[in-house]
Amino acid sequence: MTTVDQIVSAITEKKSLAFAYHGFDRVVSPYACGLTPT
Repeated sequence: MTTVDQIVSAITEKKSLAFAYHGFDRVVSPYACGLTPT
């Protein structure tokens, strides 16, 4: 499962995500996911 898949799943299921970011633990409740084509 890609990172985008995990974010979309969390949005769909209304769940929070927990992850480490620059040495700090984060917990977020995403509500939108925007992608920029490359």
